[in-house]
Amino acid sequence: MKQKNYYFRCIADDCIHYWKIIVLSVAACAIISGVLGYRKIGKVNHLAAREQEAVDAYNEQLAAYDKQIEEAQCNIDITLGEIENIQKYVDEAFYMKLDAVNLQAATAQYAVTGAQDTGGVLNSMVNYLAYGNVQECLEAEFGSLEAGYIRELLSWSVNGNILNITVLHYDKGQGRKILETVQKGIVGHVPEIKKIYGEFSLRRLESTFYTKKDNDVTNVQNGKLDALKNYNISLADYQSRLASNKRSKAEYIESSQPEVMEASASGKILVIKYAILGMIAGCVIPLAVLSLRYLLSDRIRSEKELIHTDMPVFSCKSQKEGRAFDTVTGIMELKFLAKKYCAEGFYLNLLSENEAAIKTVNEITKALKENGISVASGAVSSKDSLERMIEKKYAVMVVKAGENTYPQLAGQIRTCRKFGIPVWGCIVI
Repeated sequence: MKQKNYYFRCIADDCIHYWKIIVLSVAACAIISGVLGYRKIGKVNHLAAREQEAVDAYNEQLAAYDKQIEEAQCNIDITLGEIENIQKYVDEAFYMKLDAVNLQAATAQYAVTGAQDTGGVLNSMVNYLAYGNVQECLEAEFGSLEAGYIRELLSWSVNGNILNITVLHYDKGQGRKILETVQKGIVGHVPEIKKIYGEFSLRRLESTFYTKKDNDVTNVQNGKLDALKNYNISLADYQSRLASNKRSKAEYIESSQPEVMEASASGKILVIKYAILGMIAGCVIPLAVLSLRYLLSDRIRSEKELIHTDMPVFSCKSQKEGRAFDTVTGIMELKFLAKKYCAEGFYLNLLSENEAAIKTVNEITKALKENGISVASGAVSSKDSLERMIEKKYAVMVVKAGENTYPQLAGQIRTCRKFGIPVWGCIVI
């Protein structure tokens, strides 16, 4: 895992370092792929008759699948709406809570006398009960939600000049309260009726309260529950059809798509598809190249790369040829290490005799000499160089990025360990 993290960190550093090259690669690949896609568009105009027939038949079948899918989805949406409405009614409606063998009935009777048009007066009262005017009284007393369900508990009939009003409820007290509210509404509506039909007398005859049975209530309740059940069965059927059509369409595309189908696609879409593929390739190619560098090469390429191996690195790097050296921080760190180990000096082991490496070593040697620290340097390739490093007791490796390799560095570290020479770290040029 540690080795994998090392490679990932190194590749990530290179991606950041070479971001301009990666961007150019992405742009170039996208343009090239887009051009190839644009050229491929022309093939649609040169399809053979048999190829064009295959494409047309394929598109027609896809359109048929799409229509079936759309119809199934539409039916599902409608059915879900009906189920929601019926379920809400079943859960909330007072009528669904009635007990058909124990209905609490509250009735009132009114007689209309002295009217020039008794039938017209009674029809006006029936219209008041049937077409919404009484709703205002019910809403004022019980609220708009309950009032909508109370209307189902209310019924009426006309016999000669007598108006009969009946309220069914599962609670005797509530039934009485609803009837009283309706009666107040009827009485309050009388002046409006008189404006049309003239003077008449509305006389309350009697009010009765009793318990009754009515199988029709059970039939209505069962009808609602059956409707809910049927809608749920239909929903399952539509959902099954939708899934089947989607599956059939996918299988048809996989097994029956003509080879020339790509060429017959929309021109803009085809160009975009090719451009996107090109962008992906533009990212993958540089990433693959950077990855291969670490898989196939053992060269030390940068200071960051060596840091990722957990090797201590001093900031004593030289810049490009002809520019100043950045050694201040590294010199300070080396001075502190010498003080920590009470060392009179140490040995700079050059793995490369590159000019930039030699200049950096000379600057470090000069700066530390002013602080009373003796620094020797050289490549450990002879008996004298090895003797000087052993005399100094401590060593620092000087590596040239892009030239020295990990095996070289490992070999020098093994030599130091063999003679018991602590390696403080590396300087990467």
